[in-house]
This record gives sequence, structure tokens and C-alpha cells, in this order.
Amino acid sequence: MVDITPLYDQQNSLLGYIIIETDISEKKNAEAEIKDTLNKEKKLNVLKTKFVSLASHEFRTPLAGIQLSADIINLLVGKIQNVDIDTQAKLNKHVSRISSEIFRMTEIMNNVLLMGKIDAERVQFYPAENDLFQFLEDNIKQSFSNLPNGRKIKFTCQGNRRNVLFDKTLMDHILKNLLSNALKYSEGKADPEINLIFDENEVVITVVDFGIGIPESEQSSIFQSFFRASNTLSIQGIGLGMVIIKQFIEQHNGTISFKSELNKGTTFKLTLPY
Repeated sequence: MVDITPLYDQQNSLLGYIIIETDISEKKNAEAEIKDTLNKEKKLNVLKTKFVSLASHEFRTPLAGIQLSADIINLLVGKIQNVDIDTQAKLNKHVSRISSEIFRMTEIMNNVLLMGKIDAERVQFYPAENDLFQFLEDNIKQSFSNLPNGRKIKFTCQGNRRNVLFDKTLMDHILKNLLSNALKYSEGKADPEINLIFDENEVVITVVDFGIGIPESEQSSIFQSFFRASNTLSIQGIGLGMVIIKQFIEQHNGTISFKSELNKGTTFKLTLPY
């Protein structure tokens, strides 16, 4: 690169030129290398998204076939004559286990596919003004009304109810994930609670459980992909739920935070602007 600057005297007469030559070949090479790297990364992200989508679809087909076979076996077991009660109970147990693992695999694939969409910025976001109180109440009744061992979700509301701008699909995923975790990590403990608070400038949702808690030294990693606390390794999960929740809350221009104490429980706090 050549930079030429004219030089004048006090009478504005041209005296000459100052010529500065700069070798920018290294800069150009570096720019080209960065551009090439970015292009490769974009292609890799597109390829990863396509692979995740294809893999998810291909997994669903055999899983549906396995579930169908399990259902048929379950029907046939009930019709077989002269099968002792003990054998029938064992068959039912294994069929139930198959169905449970199919559900687990489907949930894993759905979360992985969702992460792929988030990475590719392809998650659809359609916010609209809705009654958040009614939405929460309906969600709890539909998904958490027939829990085993007589457990339930305690729901309370404070403040003056008003409509809130949110995407029903994303909020449904957020709530179901948080409440499922609250139940899963607090078996044998007090029932989890969800509290809705209408403050002056924002709406606050807290989900409280009284379970195993999160070790203090590991709390900074809670929103990292595939992270699982050391005290949850015997409990089903792959460590994507909190990452997805955080992304969905931030799409609403909201925030998520938490407080946790080992063996005493965890409280997640979500805030959404009106």
C-alpha cells in the first residue's frame, strides 16, 4: 500500500510529496485466512444442522417401530392362556421398560434437534399477549395432575394479573422442563412450588424444589451444554435442558438465575418484561 501526502509551504506552494509505502501482505493474508476459516465454520454448522435433523428423523422411525412391537407384545401377553402370574408380570415389566427407554431416546433426540435449531438460529419465535396465570394453571393441570406417590405442584400467584408478551410454545417447553426437573431431583421430599409474581415493571416466575441441590463448586457450569452435576449421574438426563431454557428466556428479553444449596433444594427465578 502506498500513501501519498502533498507538502506545501506557507504561501501554499507545492514543495513536494511525502510517500509512505507499507507492506500489508501479511494483513491481507491474515484477512483471507480468517475469511476462509469463517466460511468453513459456516459450512460445518450447516452440515451439523442437516446431520442432526436427518439423524433425528432416522432415529424416530425405528423407535416408532419398536414401540409398536412393544404394544403388540403387551396385547398378546394379555391374551395368552395358561401363563402364570409371575411370568406375565415379568413380561409386562420388560415391555414397560422398553416403552420407558423409547420415551427417553425420543426426548434426547428432540433436545439435540432443538439445540441444532438454536445453533442455526432457526427456532421460530411468535410472541403474543397472553394470560400467563391461566397458561401456567392449564399447563400444570394438563401435564402434572396425575403424578405418582400423590405428589403435586403447588401454584401461587401474587400481584395484579395482567397479560404478558410470550411465545406459548417456547414457554411450554420452559415450564415443563423446569417442573419436571423439580420433581425428578426431589423424590421423597416436599412438593415443588411454582410462584407467579406480577411486579410493577416485570413478571417473575420462581420454581422451587426441596431436593438434592447443586454442589456449589459446580453451579457456574449449570448452563453449559451436556453438563450434569456430580450428584445427578444416577438420574436420567443428558444436560441440555437448562441450556435450552436459557436460550428461550433470552429470546423473550428475560433473565434466568438460580440459588441452590446441597441437599436442601434449588430455586430458579425467571423474569420477563411486560
